[in-house]
Amino acid sequence: MKNLIVNSVILMMSINLCFSQLDVDFNSQSGYTANSFNGTAFNSPISSNSLSLSYSANDNFNLWGGAGIAQYFNFSERNYLSAFLGTGYSGYTNSDENASLSIYGTLLMRQAVNLDDNSDTRQYFAGIGYTRLIDEGFILNLNSDFKYKTFNLLNELDFIENSSGITLNKSFQTKTAIKLSSNLHTKFYYSIPDDAADMTFTRGGRVQTNFGSSALQLRYSVQIAQNIIESTGISVQYEGSNALNYYDTPVNYIGYDFAGDSEFFDDPFSFVNSTYSLKLTHILPFDIKSTVSYSLSDKEYNYEVNMFDDDYEVRKDKSINFGISFERRINFEKSLLNNMKIILDYYNFYNSSNFDMMNYKGNFIILGIELGI
Repeated sequence: MKNLIVNSVILMMSINLCFSQLDVDFNSQSGYTANSFNGTAFNSPISSNSLSLSYSANDNFNLWGGAGIAQYFNFSERNYLSAFLGTGYSGYTNSDENASLSIYGTLLMRQAVNLDDNSDTRQYFAGIGYTRLIDEGFILNLNSDFKYKTFNLLNELDFIENSSGITLNKSFQTKTAIKLSSNLHTKFYYSIPDDAADMTFTRGGRVQTNFGSSALQLRYSVQIAQNIIESTGISVQYEGSNALNYYDTPVNYIGYDFAGDSEFFDDPFSFVNSTYSLKLTHILPFDIKSTVSYSLSDKEYNYEVNMFDDDYEVRKDKSINFGISFERRINFEKSLLNNMKIILDYYNFYNSSNFDMMNYKGNFIILGIELGI
């Protein structure tokens, strides 16, 4: 069986300007990318540019917003605009400096430049978080986050998602830190019709809805970090998920309009996984922070795929990720420019599957520059 090899190289530059309580962030990303979900038609140079603003009214209230454009040079009909607007509050509870509360809400919109494209979406985010210092070096975090995503022309795909959980952080005098996290995730397609064979045809493909309309997952992680010497630290982490309730994959075949939407080509509610991660951090000369990371994941999906000659098997994937990152922060005195941060990242990934179409690999490079005034 022939593997589908996917390579991607991405160059990203970001410039961040800070004016007192107003932060201005410009981000530019360009390069060549493709993946097995989008197909060979998307082997195209891509460029995206965005501008975002963040304003702090005081120590508690924040307002943010921005806009951007993404361009596919070989397929201009795929170009789209995006915009977001949000606000948030954070502060101590009842003058208790050992406890804090945070609330936020954000609207994210995507509009295709080609008005005949069906992929226009709106996403609404809202959440609340509570943090409390239980004891010295022992912190409790509670959170509940909501997401509502609606498709302008295909409302049967609209869904609501919630993640609620608890995180415990404990640090010790041995320079060891332990983090335990557990979250309950729910996803609900409230517009799916009763007819499991219902089809909606889009330009270049079809969307098929199935019986189940909701899914429930328990996701959890354990992380242990240890400072080895003055300038070196290491951390290991395990992440897992268990399906408490499955829906049949709501999209059996996705067409041209939605090929780039991660909600469909690799919906995390459609599989259970185990991920093992290792990260090593070291401070190099000239205060350059370097990080090397490695992770290994196993995924088992809740649906069968057609291998060959109508022989169906449960899809199983294994992915390997490797990354190297360098970061250098420079502070300036008596200058209009207060500081500058330079970031250089390289990542490589490989995914193997018993479903030949999902065998792919790739790599990308990111260059970032942040300026503070």
